Amino acid sequence: MAKFSVTVYAICEGCASSYAYTTIVAGEDINTVLTELSENTVTKENVTQFSYDLAEATNITEDINAAGLKAVALALESIIGVDLPSPEVTLSVVETIDNILNIDEDVFEATVDHNAPSRIVRSLEEQLTIIQKQGTNFTGSRTNIDVQAVQIPQARLPNGIGFASIMQSSADVGNTKIFTNAEAIPDGEVDASIQLPSDVISQFGSKGQVFDAISLDFNIILIYCAIKRACVV
Repeated sequence: MAKFSVTVYAICEGCASSYAYTTIVAGEDINTVLTELSENTVTKENVTQFSYDLAEATNITEDINAAGLKAVALALESIIGVDLPSPEVTLSVVETIDNILNIDEDVFEATVDHNAPSRIVRSLEEQLTIIQKQGTNFTGSRTNIDVQAVQIPQARLPNGIGFASIMQSSADVGNTKIFTNAEAIPDGEVDASIQLPSDVISQFGSKGQVFDAISLDFNIILIYCAIKRACVV
């Protein structure tokens, strides 16, 4: 099955909202750590550290269960709620999702009723949209996920836009390409592709406007749970 998806979407004592840096102690239940982390109030002042801590905590995936995955979804939504167009925060979000893609598929299936998989996908898409508010392009590639978020003037898209996952010898992701000419996607050389023709692009506005393009290349588990399982993405 193809590995491709695209969407065109410090302790402060006495402060009103304090956040304690998360320290993982050997032997401590990781799901408790994630739950407690998700209960913190996230602000513009602590979101960089908070997102980093979440990425660090999810490095330990062997024992993460459904409760832990739900906590991750909630924590990511707290990050998105801050609305900070930060490359550092965005990278931590990507690293968190890369980490949780190593979790057993049964755990994902156990959280479908809470929409955790689709909430996680949506959080990534929203963070990429946030960072593009400042006209910033973002590229992040990890073991399980490849992300490209770019802004392209519509005048450069007379033949539409295309996204393709190019065939490669290894099973790793990291070879997703954006084609500013949808007709240029090579036949027979892609695992999967999506094309938006020029008449669709024109509906987004005039040619003087900028088109936001976000391509996401996940490993199969999140796509399977978030799309195959009919979650709303």
